[in-house]
Amino acid sequence: MLPGPAPREFPVPQGVRSSVTLYELALLQRFAHEAGTVLEIGTHFGFTCIGMALAGAHVTSVDPHYEGPADAPDTWEPFLRNVERHELPMAGTRHAELVALYADGRGVVEPYRDISENIDHYRMGAEIRSWGMVFIDGDHVWPRPWHDVVIAKRHLAASGYIALHDVTPDWPGVFRAAKQLEQQGWPEVGRAGTLRVYQRPIR
Repeated sequence: MLPGPAPREFPVPQGVRSSVTLYELALLQRFAHEAGTVLEIGTHFGFTCIGMALAGAHVTSVDPHYEGPADAPDTWEPFLRNVERHELPMAGTRHAELVALYADGRGVVEPYRDISENIDHYRMGAEIRSWGMVFIDGDHVWPRPWHDVVIAKRHLAASGYIALHDVTPDWPGVFRAAKQLEQQGWPEVGRAGTLRVYQRPIR
């Protein structure tokens, strides 16, 4: 049986709208804590971003923030306010700043109002960035979910994790992307609700 979330270990973001359940968040936080660094593709109001940072992870969150719900189509300012309200430091892109913030054990949020295709341009010092986990909850319409998986694989550390939200036939694009990842030999190592976590296979 695949492991579900452990008993709640980390704080839950308060007053942040999300379709991610507390059950799913607990599993996401567990893997984010283990991974240490997370690239998040899609966040809207920041529930998962804040949750993973509260679990001690350095979260690089990428979202254009212009496709929110009808009553709040632009989620950038609400997202930033939610991060600030939870007293999480927000990092820029300077390498020394990132290292100093992460060294004291605090979770860090590194926000970008951007599309996932531009992740290739994010660098730390002179090196291409890599992350211990990539969490994908962006555009659900095929082929976008698979494009995000390809980006994730390109920037994932060895033995790192890819987490996909909304893996359900109700979202056929995400469901198809998850199945293709499995067909490529990525083992599923955790699940909760519609959240699936896969680990890079050892070659």
